[in-house]
Amino acid sequence: AEELQASVDFPITAVRICNIGPEENIAQLASLEYLDLSETGVTDEQLEPLPNFFKLQSLRLCECRFITDIGLQ
Repeated sequence: AEELQASVDFPITAVRICNIGPEENIAQLASLEYLDLSETGVTDEQLEPLPNFFKLQSLRLCECRFITDIGLQ
């Protein structure tokens, strides 16, 4: 999986992910305040790092068909 890299002089606080495969690791996005994973292939396992997203204020998971009730606990 290719790592997300930003070459900007200001902090990125919001991201809308358009496509995510089961091999992608979202832990590298832990500094975000707003994360939209709607309509992606995100899975329960990929949501496991979310408790460490201390700055996260908003998380959108609309139409994520691979997330179960277990992944939302």
